[in-house]
Amino acid sequence: MNIFTTRLKIMVLVACLIIPAAAFGNEGNIPHITGNAGVWNNYLQVANNSPDAAEFTVVIYDAGIMTAEKTFTVAGLGDTFIDLKADLDADNVKGSGRVTSESNALNYRLNYESIPGGGLAQFMLNDEAYNTLAFYF
Repeated sequence: MNIFTTRLKIMVLVACLIIPAAAFGNEGNIPHITGNAGVWNNYLQVANNSPDAAEFTVVIYDAGIMTAEKTFTVAGLGDTFIDLKADLDADNVKGSGRVTSESNALNYRLNYESIPGGGLAQFMLNDEAYNTLAFYF
């Protein structure tokens, strides 16, 4: 191996360590969707911190099989609410999922609303929340 190859590998490694993951896009895991029992509503709130409109895609899995996928648009400096059951055009949305975008200006929040009790729980879907959500669920 010559010195050029060694230096190239070192430069690539340094670039990977310096460039933040957000530069490659934005994604979040949806740890649980409650199904259609009529007890819980599940909403995904997406906020766009950029003046440009951005697209994001929601993919839902049940037992490892993709059951729904849909792309949405959020206006620049706006936000949108997605009903994970009604807005995904699927017969029975349950399981878990993933939300992705090429824009790193989007922030995701997952909302669980109790229909009979009226309570609401919200979770940020970002890198800092993954371990915490996995630990508590």
